[in-house]
Amino acid sequence: MGLKMNRVVAIVVIFSALCGGCSLGGGGGLKAKLAEGLDPSTDVVDQDCSYLYFLLGRNAELTGKLDDAREAYEKALVCDLHSAPIMRSLAGLLVNMGNKREAVTWMERVVDENPGDVSARSYLANLYLSTEQPDKAEAIYRDIIAKDEKAYDDRLYLGLFYARQKKFGEARDVLQALLKLNPDYAGAYPYLARIYTELGDKAKARETYEKGLALNWTPVLGFELASFLEKEGNVDEAIKAYRRILDDDEGNEVIRTKIISLLLKADRIPEVIKELEALRNYASEPLKVELNLARLLLDQKRYDEATTRLLAALELDPGFDEARILLGLAYNEQGKNEAAVKVLKEVVSASGQYEDATLMQVRMIGQAQGSKAAEDFLREKIGDAKSRRAIFYSALAGLVRERKDNSAAETLFEEAMALYPAESELYLEYAILQDELGGTAKALAAMQKLLAAKPDDPYALNYIGYTWADRGENLEQALDYVRRALAQKPEDGFVRDSLGWVLFKMGRFAEAVVELEKARAIEPDDPTVNEHLGDAYMKLGRARDALKTWAKALDSPKEEAEKQRLRQKMQDAGQ
Repeated sequence: MGLKMNRVVAIVVIFSALCGGCSLGGGGGLKAKLAEGLDPSTDVVDQDCSYLYFLLGRNAELTGKLDDAREAYEKALVCDLHSAPIMRSLAGLLVNMGNKREAVTWMERVVDENPGDVSARSYLANLYLSTEQPDKAEAIYRDIIAKDEKAYDDRLYLGLFYARQKKFGEARDVLQALLKLNPDYAGAYPYLARIYTELGDKAKARETYEKGLALNWTPVLGFELASFLEKEGNVDEAIKAYRRILDDDEGNEVIRTKIISLLLKADRIPEVIKELEALRNYASEPLKVELNLARLLLDQKRYDEATTRLLAALELDPGFDEARILLGLAYNEQGKNEAAVKVLKEVVSASGQYEDATLMQVRMIGQAQGSKAAEDFLREKIGDAKSRRAIFYSALAGLVRERKDNSAAETLFEEAMALYPAESELYLEYAILQDELGGTAKALAAMQKLLAAKPDDPYALNYIGYTWADRGENLEQALDYVRRALAQKPEDGFVRDSLGWVLFKMGRFAEAVVELEKARAIEPDDPTVNEHLGDAYMKLGRARDALKTWAKALDSPKEEAEKQRLRQKMQDAGQ
């Protein structure tokens, strides 16, 4: 080792003295050439020179100086033009620099000069895949396999290549052949199992997972089998597979939570409680587990046990307001309203649970003392800047509306919107109230005010867009508004309905049907969605579908006048 290092030092000294122009960034001397500019017929110039530049390049690459590394590797190749290791190092560097196509050029040269280098050919095939040249990659894999049946890795790569191309039949055949040649090749089993799943052969998929696990059990593959069984609805077997992971890692919180979730879906509550008690010993947040235990016990009407647990949790953490709220609910369920209200009052206004605790008190006060007492309680809350919240105005407006004082409710919303100019829910509820009162212009103005404060608010965008469509005005802008709302709420059936309705109003009936059918899939029983879809069907001449869809809308709760209008529409269409 010492002799070797002395030789390198000597090379550095001599090279520095006699070939200073060759140094990195020297500006003169040897100039690195690009791949296409190098002459393959050139003989080796200097092995020592090549080795020195290779060391410089490797050091630059390891220290993150990629441009310097590239220059050093290219200079090393000027000194030894046919060095496959240097060309491969340069190709790898170019990949890291995001220049895969030039890396392909170098690896093609390595393969041309060393056709028997199977690892170089495999690497080139992978580069072809990453540069979207799949036919070339496939040709290399097939050629390697044809020449060497024991090229197991390349068989695997070819199978994965087909799987990525969604050619699952070809992928299956390649991996089956691989495992026939080498049944101990553990890495192929999970991929083949996934391919069987894609092909719908669930029995073969399970068998393949189990063979792979028998050969080489790993938590990752065990988890994959458990997830597969869970998707297949095999609850007991999925739980058994998850428990196998716990045998090696008993504190695995994720796996214990998976088991609990499966048991909950199967409504096996006693087992869930037992599992939660076990999880508490390993959980990063044991009090959260205790809270979930208490919820389950409340569902089981085991109030005393739930209360005991919640009181114990509050002893450990007096600031655990989630437990305090649940304790209030437990007392309320037992008819202990006074105790419930008392414990909920302990939730201070700075707590994240304050709104929930206050609204629970409103409900309990209303139950015990009537709506007037609940109203007075909320008015006291909104009268103090420290205790008021936007949602309290909504709740109070709801109580006021129950006694048909719509004017007072309107005043409350206007006061709240002045205090909370960007609170979307307030504006939406105000707009709904105005719609019911026939004050659509006021609702529209309020929503436009919200949009001025929050230009991307999905509620405002959707409301304004739908209202314009309903009026048959500003349709292009309405379409833009609703699409912007839908981009934020793609799973909202009512926003999807708005898009369909705008398209309908624009006369784009086929597009409207597509969107309205999506809306109905999300909100199958909504009368407005069904009526809109029926209207669109009728415009396309699908009278039978229209009548069927309108009938569905008619089955839903509606005002009698609305029902009569819809009946007339159906009667006119049936003539």
